[in-house]
Amino acid sequence: MAQEIIRMTGAAEAPPRILFNASADLYFDHVFYRIPVFDRADVDVETPHIAIQQAICMIGAMMRYPKGPNILEDNDMYYFKTKTLMHNSFAQDPITNLKVLALLSTRNVVGPTLDKLASASLGRPTALKENEFDVQPVTLEDFEIANIQALLFIERTKLALILGRILDLRSRPSDLADNQVRILAQKPRLESFLTFWPQQKDIYYSLRNWVDTLPLEARLFDGDKQRPYHHGIHELYILYFATIITFLYSFNDSDINSVPNIISLVASSCMVRLYHELDIRDDVNYLLTVHMWLFMLAAMPQLLYNAAEGLSEADRRACSDALDKLVSALGQFMIKIPGAETMLNTINRLRAQDHPVHPASTSREWRKHNLNGELHSVLAFRDLFPFPLSLSPRLELLDQLGDMRSVASPPPDINEDLGWILEEFADISTFTGWPSMLS
Repeated sequence: MAQEIIRMTGAAEAPPRILFNASADLYFDHVFYRIPVFDRADVDVETPHIAIQQAICMIGAMMRYPKGPNILEDNDMYYFKTKTLMHNSFAQDPITNLKVLALLSTRNVVGPTLDKLASASLGRPTALKENEFDVQPVTLEDFEIANIQALLFIERTKLALILGRILDLRSRPSDLADNQVRILAQKPRLESFLTFWPQQKDIYYSLRNWVDTLPLEARLFDGDKQRPYHHGIHELYILYFATIITFLYSFNDSDINSVPNIISLVASSCMVRLYHELDIRDDVNYLLTVHMWLFMLAAMPQLLYNAAEGLSEADRRACSDALDKLVSALGQFMIKIPGAETMLNTINRLRAQDHPVHPASTSREWRKHNLNGELHSVLAFRDLFPFPLSLSPRLELLDQLGDMRSVASPPPDINEDLGWILEEFADISTFTGWPSMLS
């Protein structure tokens, strides 16, 4: 029966060699640093395994620039051929099966809690925790070629592990000490989290260590000078800023003028700058589905401040300009990721509606927290952004040391929960699950 299914579907028919070779090059150029499961030795043979050929052509069809109205037709065809082979146990080698399944995950995530990025985008705790296995992180020596692609994967993995700790900390309060659970239930402010939660403090220092020790080859800047463009490096930093925003949202701070929310705005603005350059260079074409979640993370702080009362005209224009750039990039992204259109429509609807957010602070001053002498006010987070202003003018907010005049001018004695914007994104939870991560 299995052989008849394979014969009828044509799943075992090899794609044209010229197409396979082109698809393999696209894989190594644009996908390897995210999913480094194949080496050149797997494809540079006379007859690669047919399941590998179909999976590589599926990826190649996804990475090619759109041609004609049915741009996903080839991707669908090779996806179904690959899946047919896998369901009918065509590949007997378990290592080949695992490699092919890794590429299939770009289309259909099975067991999404097994992957840190998928867990984050779906708002779920991870199924595999670091203390449950002893597999050592990969090093450059583990790769066939120790190049920038290998380095980017190693650094992405480090960020994914930090992100997994953030998700587990939020999703598994029963694992924490009794006093930590009590603090979480009270929705503490910044000083309570970092004073009484060693896990939170560890995450903060892990982020600092990541950005401080990043090898030069994977950095955006060498001092104040931007290094040669590489879209994989832009993606790496997009993930870094997204991890910062996810970390800061765990503070449950509903005050728009609070340090966590201001820092989220800065991180969001940096993400916008990187997405804008990807868009200008037509490299949005190479982004995978998880960027639906990352686009949403970038948009939320901009939408919150765009709706705030008392915002200066210059800052309102800055938010509007940032949202314009995200909308432009999303317009290209949704060509290959149809679900992104719903998110794009939600962003446009939120921009158009009148829902003012009133800052809860009654003072123009930043809160200055004394966190056991280690972390205080915005100065604590400045070290997470060792970048020149050319990355984003919003980085100036980190150096204003309490001057809130360029953010929002708060009327006295007004409070409003910012949770409304999360509810607005609930309509697209079928695509990303975003609201459940913060609920």
